[in-house]
Amino acid sequence: EPAAAAAAEEEVALTEERVNEFIRKVEAVKKHNELLTKDVGAVLHGHTKANVREMRLAARLKRYAAGETPGLHVALGQAADAIARSEEHRRVMYDQAVTYTHSTLSAFESAIKVAKWRARRTEWTKAASQVGGGAEGSTRSGATVGMARASKRGLADRSFAERMKTFEQHKISAVKVAWGSYLHSQMLYHAMALQELAKAHAAIMTIDEESELVESLRGIDIVGDSAAAAAASAAVQQAQKQAATLHASIAHKLQEMENEDTADLYEGDLGVDDDAGADSDSDA
Repeated sequence: EPAAAAAAEEEVALTEERVNEFIRKVEAVKKHNELLTKDVGAVLHGHTKANVREMRLAARLKRYAAGETPGLHVALGQAADAIARSEEHRRVMYDQAVTYTHSTLSAFESAIKVAKWRARRTEWTKAASQVGGGAEGSTRSGATVGMARASKRGLADRSFAERMKTFEQHKISAVKVAWGSYLHSQMLYHAMALQELAKAHAAIMTIDEESELVESLRGIDIVGDSAAAAAASAAVQQAQKQAATLHASIAHKLQEMENEDTADLYEGDLGVDDDAGADSDSDA
């Protein structure tokens, strides 16, 4: 019986080091899970703020497009609608991340606390089985008491092993659900947003600048500018008339001067003397 009890003890015994090792592992998982939960919360909060800003931008862009030319009105309207639809996909992503990722991590944090508490309880159960027996030892044989203690410790060890297994299963499941849903929601949001924004980008890039410029200037008649243009045209015409008159006057004057010079030259070449002519006339 003592040999059987010792063998049973050795077979099912769980050392204190294994318990402590498991507790250290749980503590490490707890620390990382807390940090990840905090970071996910910060990311989701950032998405909430970005969603508000983007929806406000879409509304303002829509109002601006209402007063623009037909081409700009259509393109800007499509851009505003695409931004709004992409933000709807962001909301879906946010809801999915909150429902699965953040809540799963938070629930797993509670499971970590329970696992740690149960590990500590296993130590207490084990210690009680080692020092227990009391009155039992006085009425039963030492072998029987040893078997009973080994049985208690064996039950504690098997229970702890099951708890370790349960904790690991919970951890793996939590990781799969939390981060699988997080990545899926991110992929869905970015894929749908890319699809919506690509259409809006194509609409913006097809704007014909020349035709939109013509549309923008169509029907514009500013009185002040028209009057100034008419006055400037009249001034130019008046200046042209004055220049033509002055040119004609100068040409006429030059012609007169040229005629006078020609006459003087002609008289000088013939040797005509006005006084001699007068004398000859008198003699005659």
